[in-house]
Amino acid sequence: MVGSGRRAETTVGFPEPTHIGRRYLWASDEERAMSSQRSILVHISADDISDWQMALRNLANLVNDDSVETPPELMEVVVNGPGVRFLLETSPEAAKVTRMVEAGVEIAACTNSLDRFGHAAQELATGVTTVQSGVAEVVRVQQRGDTYLKLP
Repeated sequence: MVGSGRRAETTVGFPEPTHIGRRYLWASDEERAMSSQRSILVHISADDISDWQMALRNLANLVNDDSVETPPELMEVVVNGPGVRFLLETSPEAAKVTRMVEAGVEIAACTNSLDRFGHAAQELATGVTTVQSGVAEVVRVQQRGDTYLKLP
């Protein structure tokens, strides 16, 4: 769509990857703080497949809505609780998760949740990282003043 202002989309609704990831956008926290763009943390803990799929659709809708500046490289998705199973390489959703990572979205699984539900970090889909505590990551992001969005 030349001249439409819309971003080129992949099959999941995320723009083609143009950046490595938001953690590489700023050399320091001070530079990040001076930027007018804030990151967005999306928190997902859903265990139900339909809730998970709705969360993925909501993420794609957010990225593709031109009225809100939400470049994928400024988005971090943290998954905790039983929802970590959707981030596993063996999950039917693994290809969508990997495409989101390739588009620049940082996706992290809660290590505490992985342990609780008997999974190892090595079982995660390509590109998915870990945080020790999903809820602590949520608090850190909110304390920085970034945007928090809770999806199912």
